[in-house]
Amino acid sequence: MKEWFKGFGKFIVGFLLISAVLTGGHKVYVLCKAWSSVDSVTAANVTMDNFLKIKLGDSYDSVCKIMGGEGIVANMSDPYGRGLSFTASWCGGVKGLQPKYIIVGFNNDKRAESLVQLGLGEASGIAASAYKNINLGISYTTACALSGGSGCLNTVISSAYGSAEPADENLKRPFVQIYTWENGWGNGFQLTFFEGRLTKKRKIYFGSLDEYRAIEALGYVF
Repeated sequence: MKEWFKGFGKFIVGFLLISAVLTGGHKVYVLCKAWSSVDSVTAANVTMDNFLKIKLGDSYDSVCKIMGGEGIVANMSDPYGRGLSFTASWCGGVKGLQPKYIIVGFNNDKRAESLVQLGLGEASGIAASAYKNINLGISYTTACALSGGSGCLNTVISSAYGSAEPADENLKRPFVQIYTWENGWGNGFQLTFFEGRLTKKRKIYFGSLDEYRAIEALGYVF
């Protein structure tokens, strides 16, 4: 009988472990990916304060100076035969099971034309009726007034994004901005502004938009 109980116990433990892997495998993958991306030299600099210091039009060297070192370079391309455009990312580790990232897209002249942050936002109070009272076409200022506070900036894309020879004034002017409002439970909503006016809104349930907004911010959903 003891042997049977031992065997049954092993079965239960094995079943639970397999279930945990199957249900949490993606989280584990995200966690391991975050750890493998962390650079001990720059990890402590992956903060919201530093993200807000980076401006559209900044050079790669100036961004590296803010971040305290070079980022991981990827997505290199040469669409116009004028040089390489690329993204550089800095990972600050793990917040729960969510990595902290600052991702900056640079054009052929190594100047920032898109900014994305993941996992750096702070929870903020949201008026219970805010979402239903927010209508498309309003400004960010109006959205803040209706929400009872400022949103957390997730993404900025330059007006010169994708241009072969962007004018300096276009490079520094944003045409897409994405903000998120969340409460302490990770619920809330995300608003997308195009040239200063709200063009898209959607709810967030328990942070379920975290991965999706990264895909959208990198240009695959617009």
